[in-house]
Amino acid sequence: LRYRIRQTMLGLLKESPVKGLLIALTIGETGQISKPAWHSLTRTGTNHLLIISGLHVGLVAAMIFKLLGLTPLSIRWVGVTTMIVTAFYALIAGFGLPVQRALIMTSAVLLAVSISRRVSTLTMFSASLLGVVMVQPFAVMSNGFWLSFGAVFSLIYAYNGKLMGNEGTGMLKVLLAAIRTQWVVSVAMFPLLLYLLSQASLVAFTVNLVAIPWISFLVIPWLLIFVAALPISTDISAASLSIGEFFLSIIWQYLEWVADKELMFYGSEGLVPLLIALFGVLIVFSPKGTVPRWLGWMCFLPLLVVHEVPGRGELRVTFVDVGQGLSVILQTRRTT
Repeated sequence: LRYRIRQTMLGLLKESPVKGLLIALTIGETGQISKPAWHSLTRTGTNHLLIISGLHVGLVAAMIFKLLGLTPLSIRWVGVTTMIVTAFYALIAGFGLPVQRALIMTSAVLLAVSISRRVSTLTMFSASLLGVVMVQPFAVMSNGFWLSFGAVFSLIYAYNGKLMGNEGTGMLKVLLAAIRTQWVVSVAMFPLLLYLLSQASLVAFTVNLVAIPWISFLVIPWLLIFVAALPISTDISAASLSIGEFFLSIIWQYLEWVADKELMFYGSEGLVPLLIALFGVLIVFSPKGTVPRWLGWMCFLPLLVVHEVPGRGELRVTFVDVGQGLSVILQTRRTT
């Protein structure tokens, strides 16, 4: 099925500038994304958004759950069916680390709903962490593992185990909750991004405020319709893909415009500055009145010790004597 979806998209999209992004969003295959596109995603802090991520899995599960809730099925069968369909979607999406984490957490929620039990967010997070490590023990060696689980844990900590806190259901309150959520993730991930990738986007917070709802509600649903309609109607499938391509093209022009500004920060890569900054994150998002927030922000200062990086188009080669051999470090402006 993945092969058929891929070949159909290649045939329909042909020379579309967002072809690789659409394929990545649909089946999690990133091979069609060009290097310039990757650079644009990195500069805007949207790498997580334009590939299959936990956000998409949760969105798919929510849509299916809502639709099945309109049927005469009992809540137990709604939950079980949603789990099965979401798991099928996860397999189509390539079952990467963010997808695994989101699938396990979503399944825990749906299982609890099906048996009328309450499960804490921290319990779901722990179960997801354990499940991913059991399935892929070496996942802990990948950057995606720490970034994915780090982002989720930061939200759990900031919201004291309740992702939406007490924001209510009003549109303004939901909007403020979304802004706060993105702010938490942006601040918490800043030290990790500098340590793991040696760079972080300075505009990730504002860009994601626009890009996340746009991709989630104007692009992903049409791609889901494309996949669902593919075995039934070629015309409906092609039309859905065209609409998804239209909306993605609009937001992609915005992302490329922002990426051209190159608003990036290159900071310290040391472990000590990372640990100090992460301690600062705990202080910044601790309950009010616990510790002065300014102390947390002070902990970020070691990260701001900017080390010299090669200029545009330059390559720095460093030979390090490690005792019984020689290590060679190749460093460009953006990678090491």
